[in-house]
Amino acid sequence: MADPELVRIAKTIVWHYKHDPEELAEVLSGERERVGQFDKQRLFVRMLTRLPWHRTVTALGIEEVKRLLTPEVIAMLWPPGLRESYARVRSTATRRSCAAFGLEFRVRPPPPGHLSV
Repeated sequence: MADPELVRIAKTIVWHYKHDPEELAEVLSGERERVGQFDKQRLFVRMLTRLPWHRTVTALGIEEVKRLLTPEVIAMLWPPGLRESYARVRSTATRRSCAAFGLEFRVRPPPPGHLSV
């Protein structure tokens, strides 16, 4: 039997598909390879785009999230701002440069009239 939290997550992230949430939860837990077009990677992408970060980490565990959060997964995220956010998360978690993801971050200058302390 699948973890009840993973079943709830499956219902949340693929509510408009006719796949059994129990089976999708089994994909997330690693008990099953795939259901329809959904493998663990695709479900993880949907979790990142549709759930709060803390819920994803709590459901899968930080080590599994670090393993799944690859440059390939980051490239699948939409909108582009989300890619940048998760590239930063990954670079922090793995201590790698964001440039490895083809992303460049610039520090914005303060707005006109801004007083620095």
